[in-house]
Amino acid sequence: MNKNKTIILLVIGILVVTISSIGVTYSYMKPKTEKENNQTEIGINNCAKITLKDNNSTINLTNMYPMEEEMGLQTPSYEFTISSTCEEYTGFNLYLTTLNDNEIKDKDIRYAVTDVDDNVLITDLISNKPNGITEFSEEEIKELEQGIENKRGNTYKVYNSVIPLDKERTYKLHLWLDENANNDTMNQSFKIKVSIKEYDWDGTLAEYLISTKDRTLIYHNELPDYEGMENYELEAGDLSYRFTGGNDVVNNYVCFGTDTEKCPEDNLYRIIGLFKNSDDQYEAKLIKATFLNGDYTWSGSTADTAPNSWRYSTFNTDVLNNTYLNSFSQDWQKKINSHDWAIGGIEHWFYGMGQLSNAKIAYEYELGNNKIKENTKLCDNENRGRILCTKYDLIYPSKVALMYITDYYYAAPSIYWSLMGNNTIPCGGNAVETERCGPEFDYRKTKGNLWLNISASANKTEVTLTRASNYNHVVYDIRSTYDVLDFFTVYSNSAGFRPSFYLINNIKLISGNGTKENPYIIS
Repeated sequence: MNKNKTIILLVIGILVVTISSIGVTYSYMKPKTEKENNQTEIGINNCAKITLKDNNSTINLTNMYPMEEEMGLQTPSYEFTISSTCEEYTGFNLYLTTLNDNEIKDKDIRYAVTDVDDNVLITDLISNKPNGITEFSEEEIKELEQGIENKRGNTYKVYNSVIPLDKERTYKLHLWLDENANNDTMNQSFKIKVSIKEYDWDGTLAEYLISTKDRTLIYHNELPDYEGMENYELEAGDLSYRFTGGNDVVNNYVCFGTDTEKCPEDNLYRIIGLFKNSDDQYEAKLIKATFLNGDYTWSGSTADTAPNSWRYSTFNTDVLNNTYLNSFSQDWQKKINSHDWAIGGIEHWFYGMGQLSNAKIAYEYELGNNKIKENTKLCDNENRGRILCTKYDLIYPSKVALMYITDYYYAAPSIYWSLMGNNTIPCGGNAVETERCGPEFDYRKTKGNLWLNISASANKTEVTLTRASNYNHVVYDIRSTYDVLDFFTVYSNSAGFRPSFYLINNIKLISGNGTKENPYIIS
């Protein structure tokens, strides 16, 4: 594969503040191009290419003036598409080169790169970006200077991403005068050159997923990921990335535990999301794509001997973190990071009594600001069952556990995050809001549109890590009808279990596109 080839896309012409427009003049140096159907294709290598949308060679910015970012993102853009049929990942850098005779200073120019749906990927002043010319060879610099009469000013590295395997990505480039530009920019001109340079990509799994994220990978910062996104205010707010959507759109399969050419079904896992560790680095959280074979109980045989705290679970200590973990070679075990699992749980009544128990409220009581950090409850509570007395803080370190109930909640598209896990108890006459009773107001409404549910296809209840914290023998479970209940007793064996764990943060991505047939291969 011919690597490190520089593609000169275009020269953006004069930017006149008050009268004219930004003109676009193509400046193709190498390699040869073929123009067809008002598009120009440039080969990066023998399996990847850039397609340039001609747009009549002009970006009109009539009566240009300093503006805020919101308005700048509405200015006309220049589009280019990067596609690949490569068997390896290829990274690319986007550079902007200013001319040394520009009348407008670099510090007054703001840029943005958006995707085809106008989601902002990056926006900044070009002068804030690092010097990119150090990444060009002497020959590439000569190529860069052709067509601009050797008037090269500064070269900025403004964006980088990864070309997906067997996919394409369309990007839009916007340029405008920053809102803080002063009168010195009036009637002045500015020229800029746009270049793309490929490189051998050697990133981590997390870096790749973030670089190529689409609407199925939601960034939980309590802001909308895309225009029209509903309930974004109900995000976890923990800066995680979580896969959401139906099984037909979420491509998050990983092959784990084997180096065979074709991944066996028993080695298929799925990525719940990316979560920051104590070092502020992202770790991918996996869950087995199918239930473990065999019949298991959480712990014990009766309610008196089967506490629902994960710390005391024999399934935890004897099965997952012993037999199951040791079924992998030492090399694969080293890819799993030990993690502090929150085992405080959520009180039973938060699900049974109504409208407050949406995804956000459940998250806050399970993992967020209101989570139970230590067991200070009394041991005797006849109205709400037996409560296990323990001196331990409700955090348990281990390599393998089960998914949280809020992992399941946030795997549904955001339109469902305002619903309860289950809303059948109010239908019995004790309703807080009787008019909101029934499946239209709980997670049964997500049926067929929540990738993390495999209970429906297996016709089996799935057990989660989350305990009903005011009982000592009950945990939350996921039903084949897609709803969530908290009636699974830990001494029952009529359910499915799926191991879940966090990968170490520096896991490298080798190949694959995340589909079941072509899962991500890691090293």
